[in-house]
Formats: sequence, structure tokens, C-alpha cells
Amino acid sequence: RHGGGTHDGLHARTSASPRRNAARANDDEDIYQKRTRSFASAYQSRGETMPAAGPSIQISPPTEDEELSEKANLPEAYEAWLSVRRFISNYQAHVFWLCLYHLVVLCIFAERAYYYSVEREHRGLRRIAGYGITVTRGAASAMMFTYSTLLLTMCRNFITR
Repeated sequence: RHGGGTHDGLHARTSASPRRNAARANDDEDIYQKRTRSFASAYQSRGETMPAAGPSIQISPPTEDEELSEKANLPEAYEAWLSVRRFISNYQAHVFWLCLYHLVVLCIFAERAYYYSVEREHRGLRRIAGYGITVTRGAASAMMFTYSTLLLTMCRNFITR
């Protein structure tokens, strides 16, 4: 209704005229009535009666002014932090496995870099090439691990058949 993407339409509503806001409220009410009628017809088609609405609490959505005042009270950095926290809480498992994977890759790089900079010191490679060999060998080991895990995901169909 407000366009594509995940934005909540707040910016689209701030510049709207009061007449457009009233029309939008009427549209929302019409949608509610259409949904109620469609639920009633679904119950009737099954030969059932729609359950009577018991005592319910009507919670009205915040008005535009309330939304703007709530939005205006938060600094942008804090809003960004809240969105990051919300993303992490929604995708906890994904974030965990991604962090674990990157930690393993970092450990592989560090192990190889340590091996070529300290344990192979007697060969004199570091004196000749500086830390270039250390970095390239560490990066190559990390890339070998990364590509091997990539191949595992590509061969998944062969393993599960």
C-alpha cells in the first residue's frame, strides 16, 4: 500500500494532507469491513456460524502526531542501534553461525601466519620477502578452507541422494 520495501510509510504520511489522511483512514475502515465480510462468508460456506465477538478492547493505532513525536525523541544513532539489535534478535542463529565461521577462518589464517613468521624463521624467508610470505600463506590457507566449505554446499545434492 505504501510502496515496496520494508519501510513503514512514516515519511510518506508526514507530507500528506489532512484530506489524504482522512481518505486513508476510510480506506483502512473499508478494508476491515471487507475482511469481516470475507470471514463471515467463509464460515457460511462451511455451514458454520461466525463466533460472536466477545467483549474486546479496542486499541487504536497511534495517530500521526504521536508517531512523529515518538520518532523525533530518538536520536538517529540510537534508532540505528535499535534496528541492528532488532536484526540480530530476528536472525540469532544466522548471526551465530556466521560469527563462528569467520572465527574459524581467522584462526586458520593466524595459525598459518604464525607458522611462516615464527616457526620457519630458520629458512630465512621472512628476511628475504618480509611479511609477504606470511600474509599470502595465511590468506591461501583461509581461502582453501572457505572454498572447501563452498564445495560442500554445492555437492549437498550428491551426498543426500
